[in-house]
Amino acid sequence: MHLSDRFTSGIVPIMAVSVLALYIGLVLYMAIEAWPALIHMSWTDIVTGTVWKPMAQSPVLGLAYIISASLYVSLLSLIWALPLGIGTSVGLSLGVSPRIRQFCLSTIDMIAGIPSVIVGFIGLAVVVPAIQSMFSLSTGESILSASLVLAF
Repeated sequence: MHLSDRFTSGIVPIMAVSVLALYIGLVLYMAIEAWPALIHMSWTDIVTGTVWKPMAQSPVLGLAYIISASLYVSLLSLIWALPLGIGTSVGLSLGVSPRIRQFCLSTIDMIAGIPSVIVGFIGLAVVVPAIQSMFSLSTGESILSASLVLAF
């Protein structure tokens, strides 16, 4: 066995245990910090509540608006992305030459490799100002811009 193989076989388990320990530590830290707020409310109050005041004397953690907005943005992004995705797949399967199909598939694979953080930053830097100016809004941070970025 080469020296590099022995080094790798020795360091990989150490790194795996380190990552697991960091994850467990993070979960424990969050649980310990959240415990004072969680003992004042039931889970149904947290999920169905509409008031969000985590730093109040008696913390209130209502997630109903957050959950419903997330579902709404997800549904709207499906409405944007589904027809485009189905149309693209049907078009690539039936309607184009093999050379164009290969080019499009390579492009789609490249786009799929873009990290989500970069997509979010581009959305914040490009889509949000475009929505703001297009509809003359005070801010472009809206469900529309979020759903367009998520659909990408």
